[in-house]
Amino acid sequence: MRRTPKNRAGFTIAEVTVSVGILAMAVMLLAQVGVQVLRELARSADRQAALEQAVNILEGARACPWDRLDQDWADQLRLRSADQARGWKLAVQVQPSKNPPGVKRVQVTIRWTSDDQAPLPPVTLFGLFAEREREKKS
Repeated sequence: MRRTPKNRAGFTIAEVTVSVGILAMAVMLLAQVGVQVLRELARSADRQAALEQAVNILEGARACPWDRLDQDWADQLRLRSADQARGWKLAVQVQPSKNPPGVKRVQVTIRWTSDDQAPLPPVTLFGLFAEREREKKS
């Protein structure tokens, strides 16, 4: 018959169970944080893409001759087809500015919702465009 020492080193079942439970909770917490980080990265990428498109529209307004820069010009603008398919909305307004006179104000607003259909703050940029000197001379 073999005798076992009473002071054996090792972990009890209760200690192992508690350790595994704590480890499982930590892994779940890390997974939740990881999902939130990925969502925020996607939102940030969407916002950056919307800003880029709004800036491109304002650059198009800068390149447009001043006398053709009107609401008809704005109504012809479209978002990329991939963004339209995702439900993005574009609103462009061209209005004459009262202060200073002789200046047109172009406002670009892009709206979209997140993947969970929560509305996000829109991107709104505006630019002021005056008639260029060389256009006045010709």
